[in-house]
Amino acid sequence: MDIGLEGEGVADKRIQFVKTHFPERSGSIFYSTQKTVLLVRSPLDCIISLFHMDCTGTHDCSILDSDFVAYRSQWEQWVKNEITVWRDFHNYWLQQTEIPLHVIRYEDLVARPGEVIPDMMKFAFNQQDISDSLIQKFIELAVAEGAQKTYKPRVGKANVNMDKYS
Repeated sequence: MDIGLEGEGVADKRIQFVKTHFPERSGSIFYSTQKTVLLVRSPLDCIISLFHMDCTGTHDCSILDSDFVAYRSQWEQWVKNEITVWRDFHNYWLQQTEIPLHVIRYEDLVARPGEVIPDMMKFAFNQQDISDSLIQKFIELAVAEGAQKTYKPRVGKANVNMDKYS
């Protein structure tokens, strides 16, 4: 399955951020952490995105809308299972008190990356202000209109899947 990005799976001292699905999936790399950035996405969009990924084996392809009708019982069972996994994952992070936590809504990140990313970096580096920093300059370059993107999700929209749920 072609789902990883270059550098994914590296978790040594060169890395500031490690993408993980812990504790849902622990993976094969162990690392210690001092802070957590939790990216939260609407379960209505998140669960269907994972369903597309599992069915197609990719991050950028989708099954047909008609497949949701043809395989309705499998889809409904998938939702029942995944909503409990989704809930337990988020409850774990929101209830832990040992590690400083910064929560970002995916929908806000997509809509306003120029606001959300600087706040995340302030949290990560214990800074009140990054406005004159090299980090801020890189953020501005990354979110600029027409900037090259590393990852392009299949849809990248929020709340467009209501018709798939009963």
